[in-house]
Order: sequence, then structure tokens, then C-alpha cells
Amino acid sequence: FFSGYKSLHLFFLSMTQKAVLLIVGTGEVLPHVESIVLPAVKDHFAEIAIGCDFAAFEPLLAKYDHFVLACGFAVPNLRQLTSDIIAKSPRAKPVWIHAFSAGVGHLTTAEAKNCGAPVTNAKGCFSQSLAEFVLFGCMYFDKEVTRLQASREAAKWERYLMGELTFQTMGIIGYGSIGQTTGTLAKAFQMEVLAYRRSAGGATSDGVAEMCPGEEGLNRLLRDSDFVVAAMPDTPETYHFINAERIAKMKPTAVFVNVGRGTCVDEAALYDALKNKRIRGAALDVFEKEPLMSDSPLWTLDNILMSPHIADNTKTYYSATLQKFVRLVQDYYIPGKPFKELVDLEKGY
Repeated sequence: FFSGYKSLHLFFLSMTQKAVLLIVGTGEVLPHVESIVLPAVKDHFAEIAIGCDFAAFEPLLAKYDHFVLACGFAVPNLRQLTSDIIAKSPRAKPVWIHAFSAGVGHLTTAEAKNCGAPVTNAKGCFSQSLAEFVLFGCMYFDKEVTRLQASREAAKWERYLMGELTFQTMGIIGYGSIGQTTGTLAKAFQMEVLAYRRSAGGATSDGVAEMCPGEEGLNRLLRDSDFVVAAMPDTPETYHFINAERIAKMKPTAVFVNVGRGTCVDEAALYDALKNKRIRGAALDVFEKEPLMSDSPLWTLDNILMSPHIADNTKTYYSATLQKFVRLVQDYYIPGKPFKELVDLEKGY
């Protein structure tokens, strides 16, 4: 029943009165589900199944009236699979959709948008690890790590003026959970923090960052920041948000860091700016197309730090996101309470 992996097919009492829980994931996820999810929620679903293709779930979709869909782990064709589960279900209708990831690009389909089920995600689960990567990227360039490594390899005792983050300015574009956590860490380094939001109004500061609303605020952030951090979701509005025009407004000494989505950056424009030293460097955890092709010109640059989208792939990754799902089941789904933090699929976050 679990295609290509160990089967997980559990039966419980009152099956006709409960929804079936469908977890989209590979065999790598299974032991974490067994140890974290099952003990906490097994009595509240008619059956629980885990799989990575439509055939794994089709029998249950034909057997029951309602299902809860939990998805977001990396599986082949995830976007198409989630769409098929919703659209091709022979009987069952979704009553709740949860993304184990913070990003919900795999759910921004017409099928998910129109099915009427509330959608939640793993917002906040990975903010700390991504914020740490941002500060690491800042220090990588500010402390000149490559210079230190070169000196070690050459057995050369070379002293130079070491940089420090204190009193430098970090500008954060996309001030959600990841951006706010990043700002808090930057503040601990006594950095000045600017944050951009598209809509004007509201407080001018949250105690961590000075808000820079609107296009005028964005221009100021790009102009004044020593480190420009992108933490934006993947939406039509954010596509290539960081383009040649906006990169040109950055300081020549600025470092760009992206922990949001690769589609938010025009990689050709960024490559051109880095190659011609129009900005100091870039630290990237995400890319427009992943995995990054071996012939990408980004690999050839000496002023770039690249991570293969693993900044949040820490030892607590599975436990953090699965425990949040369990809390949502216990605090909202079981008692039938409205979810407090819903995803707006039209906005993409």
C-alpha cells in the first residue's frame, strides 16, 4: 500500500465517523511519523496512510467521505500529486490541508484554492535555522573567511583589519516569521535593522526593525543596507523582485543573502552584478531552479557562498514540523476550533 517503501496502513474504531489522514512522504519520513505523529493522533482518524503517489491513497479516497491531507516533504512531482489527490478523489473531500513546509507553492493550484478546505503550514518551524544561516553569510564575508582559509593553506601569517557586524545595517525584505527572527539575531549583534513591507501604515518599528514601507522605503533599504536579506515567499508578486534595477541601488560593498525562494531573484542579473563586482558578494540557500545545474555560471564566481537548500535541513527538521502538525491536530482539529494561522493560497503565504 505504501509504494516502494514500508507499508503504513492503520485501522481504528469508528472509521465511518472519522476522516482518513493522508501523509505525502517517502520512506525517509516514516520512522519520524511513527514516533511523533502516530502516538498522538492515531485515535482521531479512521485510517492513516503514507505514500508518494496517487495509487497509494486512491483506495482510501474511494472508501471514506473526508480526508486530511498533510504534505510538503520532498517527493517527485509534489505539486501535481497534491492536485491529483484533491481533484481525482473518487469520493472523499478534503476537510483540512497542512503543509509540512513553510512554503506552499505546491498548493497554489486551482484544485487546492477551490476545494474549500482550510490550509495551514509549518510557519515558524524553520525560522531559527534560516536566521542563523543569514548571520553566517554576513560573517562569512565580513570576517573574510576565504582570506583566512587561503592564509592557512599557504602557511602565511597575514594580519588584516577584521570586520565586525556591530553598527552595520541589515535590510530585510519579507518581514514574516523568518525575517523577524533574523532581525532579532541581527539586533543581538547590535546591528541596525531595516524591514520592508509593501503596504504603508502601522507602527514604524516593532522594537527590532525600523519599518520601510512602500517603494520609497524599499529604495532607502537597498541604498543604506550593508547586508540585504531576502526572505520572501514564492508568489506572482515576488517573482524576480530582486532584479537588475534593485541590485543597482545596493552599495558596492553590500552583501545579498537569500533564504526565501529562488524565484524571487533574477539570477542572471545577480550573476552579472557579482561578476563585475558591483556588489561585494552573495550568500544563497535557494535557487530559481533546483538542483542548481552544473553549468550554471554561479558556480564560477569567487564572491558567492552557496548552500544546496539545506539551511533548514537540521537534525530537528522532522521533529519540529511534525510536532507542529500534532499540536494543530490536538488544539484545533480535534475540538473543532477554527485555525488561528491560516494560509491564503491566493497570496501564496
